[in-house]
Amino acid sequence: MTSRAELLSRGRELLESAGSQEPEACAQWLLASALGMGRLEPLAEPGAGVSPAAERTFMRLARKKASGLPLSYVLGWHDFMGLRLKVGPGVLVPRPETEELTELCARLLKGQRGAGPADILDFCAGSGCVAAGLAALLPLARVTAVEKSARALRYAETNAAAHGGGRIRALLGDNFRGLGPFDAIAANPPYIPAGVIPGLDQEVLKEPRVALDGGGDGLKVVRMIAADAPAALRPGGFLAMEVCDGQAPAALELLSGPAWAERAAYKDFNGKDRFVYGRTNG
Repeated sequence: MTSRAELLSRGRELLESAGSQEPEACAQWLLASALGMGRLEPLAEPGAGVSPAAERTFMRLARKKASGLPLSYVLGWHDFMGLRLKVGPGVLVPRPETEELTELCARLLKGQRGAGPADILDFCAGSGCVAAGLAALLPLARVTAVEKSARALRYAETNAAAHGGGRIRALLGDNFRGLGPFDAIAANPPYIPAGVIPGLDQEVLKEPRVALDGGGDGLKVVRMIAADAPAALRPGGFLAMEVCDGQAPAALELLSGPAWAERAAYKDFNGKDRFVYGRTNG
């Protein structure tokens, strides 16, 4: 019977030869999945044998990862703020920056309204990660998640059912006109300039282009959100939006009209201006 250590070595070598990022960590996650354990549990007994069935499962997963798929697609889930969200082909894998967006939105809401009820829009919802995170952080909030991809929306619906406590509704749509009013809008739109996309990492290119492509300058959807947000927000409501590094000044200019009472940029954990905020009059 093959040992855990032997399988990990075999998987790591396969992933290294395929050019996968972080092959050691990926092999650990895949073995843990095959054994039904947490990531580090198999390492406690490296000499323990692995059943033939689990070995076959591990090698099947390793080959899928070596084909260039994101690890979360291979596992079928992604950890987002401690929530295990269902993901897979057809939906964007949540990023750490989007956890920061979610936490920022919750913090701003608590600062302005306390911990009371709130109506929130998660636009460009993808997997529904922001909606699920906000529902967890704000137990009295009601969240509407809007996503234009029917395929991605199915993940959002699944995650809403698992983590929303009945307070998330997921809708198909490419805009939010006619919805609301909301106390806050959180948005993680596609913001990568179209010309940059061909040079992205091959794993990223396995994710849906519609969730990445922000048009020529990356701001096509950002402009639409900024234009439509005031009509969907209650007086004094706010928009919090994730943007690409370097886009914050242009995005803030879109929030400079008479409908907006204040605007600001917030940095991510890497010190980059990653989030823009605008509060409406009222």
